Amino acid sequence: MRVLVTGASGFLGRAIVRSAAAAGHDVLALVRPASSADGAGWPASVRIVRGDLRAPDFGDELGELDGVIHAAAGTSGDLASQLASSLVATERLLALVDLERLERFVHVSSFSVYDFSATPGGDVIGPGSTAIEPEPARRDAYTTTKIRQEDLVRRTCSRSATPLVVLRPGVIFGEGNDWNWAAVGRVGRFELVASPRSAFRLTYVENCADAAVAALDAPEAPGATIDVVDDDLPTHAGFRRLAADAGLELPPTVPVPWFVLSAVGRVVDQVDRRLLGARAKLPEILELRRQQARWKPFRYSNSDAKRLLGWTPRVTMAEAVARVARHRDAS
Repeated sequence: MRVLVTGASGFLGRAIVRSAAAAGHDVLALVRPASSADGAGWPASVRIVRGDLRAPDFGDELGELDGVIHAAAGTSGDLASQLASSLVATERLLALVDLERLERFVHVSSFSVYDFSATPGGDVIGPGSTAIEPEPARRDAYTTTKIRQEDLVRRTCSRSATPLVVLRPGVIFGEGNDWNWAAVGRVGRFELVASPRSAFRLTYVENCADAAVAALDAPEAPGATIDVVDDDLPTHAGFRRLAADAGLELPPTVPVPWFVLSAVGRVVDQVDRRLLGARAKLPEILELRRQQARWKPFRYSNSDAKRLLGWTPRVTMAEAVARVARHRDAS
């Protein structure tokens, strides 16, 4: 396949390009003019296309495409900047490519679109059982833009009858992105670990990239929405133990159980509603809906990814953590 990868210079995008090239695809890597692809580890066969989806002027360089993996998205900044990076960019990408010719459009969405507040703790989060967040503005700009981005892709691909696969990865980690080993704050020499017994919905960046590439030609995948998490998910505390087992020295921790965290969140929520009209700008660890999205205890499944994509995580959780720990030690 001749495949365009958007967001190619990003954390996940770089790995997708490597995986797609290794799978034998003819890869075009879309890289913003100001971004660098140095050290990406891409083979010489990868063609780098310089361009910004927010103002596309590179359409002639793409030629005819067979597939698209859309991994570009804004992950920081206010709502306006994330809408430009995610929604406006996606709108222009969909207008730029010949959707009716594409054999597959793979859209990388996110677990953030789910409604964690209305889902009982202990349930399995997934597209067949979990609703979409109805009040994304109460969460954050990222949730708002990912929901709108996914909806835009679905509506547009449906109109053009483009075979679409939507992937919803969990927390993507890898070398250079260790999520602070599940720590959420620090008190003196101690690091706080919230909801230490809750499963951490992790996927190693190389495994997640393999799933995106598998979605390009898996025969049963079109029309599916597929969660991507790895096997043997650790708890938040277990993630730190794996790092320690790999030889990484981390500060001692203070666990903050979910029942304590959520109790504080509910009190703060009531105070905010009654006294401040629900207008307080609260840190994530105190804001109830954001607490629930990140630390509420749920279960997660990759059975659909295995069944529909023929995918299995290539790197075990223990080995992935060891790689990230070695990278941190080396840096």
